[in-house]
Amino acid sequence: MESWNSARTAGQVALDVNYSASHWIHLPWNYSTENRNYISAANRLAYGSTGLYNNVPNPFQYLFTQVPGKPAPIINDPNSTYNFAIVPQIHLLRPFPEFPGSFSGFPEFVANSDYQSVQVQFEKRLAYGLSAEGNYTFSKFMDYSDAGGNAWIGNLGFIGAPQNVTNLRAEKSVSANYVPQRLAFAQFMKRR
Repeated sequence: MESWNSARTAGQVALDVNYSASHWIHLPWNYSTENRNYISAANRLAYGSTGLYNNVPNPFQYLFTQVPGKPAPIINDPNSTYNFAIVPQIHLLRPFPEFPGSFSGFPEFVANSDYQSVQVQFEKRLAYGLSAEGNYTFSKFMDYSDAGGNAWIGNLGFIGAPQNVTNLRAEKSVSANYVPQRLAFAQFMKRR
């Protein structure tokens, strides 16, 4: 986190200007809870729609059925795709080929965020113990870690899928929790 400030006083006026910035890494990426067994963009481009479903030899068959020259099967699942000598290529290209289809899990901690702001605070002392104060913040908050959640406006839920789950940097945008400007005033009287 970076911070810089400058304070000036002139008579009964105080002005304080600050710059603040932070860069966070290893934040949870919410979409990763949806499906962990996706086909990478590189494989989708390399094989194309038809190539992904070409039949290829099944390297996991010996785990499901007896194959000559291999040990006894250890998995008894008569409905599994892996019971057959050939399987569609798509099953073997997944990050976890031993699990056909999709599955979800806890979020992966692979997202980043960046926050930068300029904060101005001022105070004016008036007559008879009256005082007026104010704060103004101008900021920018970018990330690719959230899926539309915002405590101020409720949870928007998951809106759309990422362009490419193997390139999360392409998802970087203004955060759902971004508040670009904030202005606050207060006036009070000091007791003597």
